[in-house]
Amino acid sequence: MSRCSDVLSVLRDDSNFTANLRDAALQDRLIPLELDDDAHRDVRRRLNPVFSSQRLARYEAALQRA
Repeated sequence: MSRCSDVLSVLRDDSNFTANLRDAALQDRLIPLELDDDAHRDVRRRLNPVFSSQRLARYEAALQRA
């Protein structure tokens, strides 16, 4: 799939296409990537503060060394 219109159609059609990759060859779940709709939003709401600019600034020096 390479046309923009095709990609947009898939992204908008969550009844036929899903982010849930449990049936794929992956062993581990990729949260929040494998979650759809409400579950995805709930996890993102919880994770967003952890990855905020202010929170990451505390670890900036260590992150730059890594």
